[in-house]
Amino acid sequence: MDSKWKADLKLFIIFRVDLILGQHLSQLWFAMMRDCSTVTVCDSFLAPANTVGIIGGMSAGSSLKFLKKLVTWCSSTSGDGEGGAVPFVLCSDPTLHREMSAHEKNIVPCNFETERRDRTYIVNNLLQKRTFLEKAGVGCIVMPCHISHLWYDEVSRGCSIPFFHVGECVAKEIKEAKLKPAEAGSPLRIGVLGTSATLSDRIYQEKLQKQGFEVVIPDEATMEQTVNPAIQALHREDIEGAKTLVRAALQLLLVRAVTTIILASDDLRDLLPGDDPLLKKCVDPMDVLVRSIMKWAGSAGQG
Repeated sequence: MDSKWKADLKLFIIFRVDLILGQHLSQLWFAMMRDCSTVTVCDSFLAPANTVGIIGGMSAGSSLKFLKKLVTWCSSTSGDGEGGAVPFVLCSDPTLHREMSAHEKNIVPCNFETERRDRTYIVNNLLQKRTFLEKAGVGCIVMPCHISHLWYDEVSRGCSIPFFHVGECVAKEIKEAKLKPAEAGSPLRIGVLGTSATLSDRIYQEKLQKQGFEVVIPDEATMEQTVNPAIQALHREDIEGAKTLVRAALQLLLVRAVTTIILASDDLRDLLPGDDPLLKKCVDPMDVLVRSIMKWAGSAGQG
């Protein structure tokens, strides 16, 4: 294992998706990157062609939320709790949290050299994780993090295996759904709701436009009066206030005749209960990413 990229990877976790529920705990592998022999030890464990590589994002908590979605989906598609399980490798590094969190909060360094150095650090760190996952033998790679996709082009370039882009997965699924416009005779409009950083990075807009959709995002007034205050309310643990503001933001997009809304923020999505009527008009990109993984894993497992 190349020590140049090994040094920054503090911890990786290898296990079957069904193991996260506590089954067969003796088979759960934890390996510190300080011992490079662990990759050899785990080679046979990673033999299935449908093994998924996951690069964690903003925090370990957000990565675990994604894994829970994956577990739930696998369980729902497998009657015996085994057939739908997908092998995967999760690579999570807490040192990235500060840099990504700063970007998510739109705290951009005013010094160009500092900004360039921070960007280089993030790209190199993500590239190291991609290289590690490729060498570990995974069959595809995903990043269940909206902000990580700002650096997708640089990180995925030259990758030897499929590297899913969450925006492409969402745009493709919406296209295949053959939705109808909210107003007859109008173009199909798709709304995107997220933080200022996610929207300014155009992670979803460009992919949707390539599929022929008209994209609608909150205007400046909506961001200042609903979205940004909702995030601030969430940070000070005013959950009810945050819920009210998020609902208002969604309603303001719906009155602009959008057919569905992409909720490009885990925090905003998690504010609303699962039975909230507004969620029926929304798409959770991480749900789409899980479905894309399962489709890929099914075909890879048969190959």
